[in-house]
Amino acid sequence: MKPDVIVAAGIDAIIAVRQVTTSIPIVMAIGPPNAAERGWIASLSRPGGNMTGLIALLPELGGKRVQLLKEFAPSTRVLAVVFRPSGDGSESSSELRHTEAAGRSLGLEIRRVGLKTAADLDRALPSLTKKFVDALYVQANATVLDPLRSRIARFAIGERLPTIGALPSHAEAGFLLPYGPSSIAWSRRSAYFVDRILRGTLPSELPVEQPTTFDLTINLKTAKALGLTIPPSLLLQAHRLIE
Repeated sequence: MKPDVIVAAGIDAIIAVRQVTTSIPIVMAIGPPNAAERGWIASLSRPGGNMTGLIALLPELGGKRVQLLKEFAPSTRVLAVVFRPSGDGSESSSELRHTEAAGRSLGLEIRRVGLKTAADLDRALPSLTKKFVDALYVQANATVLDPLRSRIARFAIGERLPTIGALPSHAEAGFLLPYGPSSIAWSRRSAYFVDRILRGTLPSELPVEQPTTFDLTINLKTAKALGLTIPPSLLLQAHRLIE
């Protein structure tokens, strides 16, 4: 197609486009926080090469999500963290470390549940029942976990388990309490990079940015199905309520 610019959302998409071009400008709509360590950019301020855009702070927000969940469901003692093991152990492991550190400080037991394929969910579900865990934390992953979100949400509601996700849009699937960067603000800022590049600015000269707007979304329908009362403090923090 020989496009003038490519927008890639998510690690898998970025890897794919990097394999086919080193010259066409690439805008990371959702890039990994370790883009420099991966060698994709030289630094945040001077990315160099043909790539720029936005990187996510998803791993660093793991601790905040655990705190929010504990505030919503203070009786939580065992938290299952559902993640997709990565080949290099980077993003998913980093988020696990933040999540587990916050869990320990709050007296929680963290149980890791790694899903490499959709079929792994069937084998994992028996260990995710109310008998064994009190809540679910599901990491963001475009290739395996995202297509399973609605199914995980239905299962969790059936088991009366609160669920927390990494992006506000996860509430649409039925998650109780997603918290993360604003998808709307992210998309708009990605358009800024595209505009600058189409006007002649080289991607190597556009500093990579980190999200500054974070949204807490509460799914009221899920809370009602779980029989949970929403603390007033969380209602005040919420950017959006799904009724």
